[in-house]
Amino acid sequence: MVLPLVPVTATTGIRNWEIWNEPDLDQFFVGSAADYARLLKVAYFAGKFADPQANIVFGGMVHWQKPNWFNDVLNAIGADSQAAANHYFMDDVA
Repeated sequence: MVLPLVPVTATTGIRNWEIWNEPDLDQFFVGSAADYARLLKVAYFAGKFADPQANIVFGGMVHWQKPNWFNDVLNAIGADSQAAANHYFMDDVA
């Protein structure tokens, strides 16, 4: 079964997408900071393709298990040659 694509408008659909929950906790995300940066990049491109007004949100963090997680992800994103031209693959941070 193939569902038809229904365009998102200002009054319908989901516009805010938090990419993962607490990716800095091993019980929720077992990948590395670089893996999360890649996930965020793919989600950013897919979300913006489907809805240019989509709001892509860096997942909320706990900070105690991996206190350097956010910096490590930002460093991985910063090393990507497409990051600066694409809002560093996020619109907000939860």
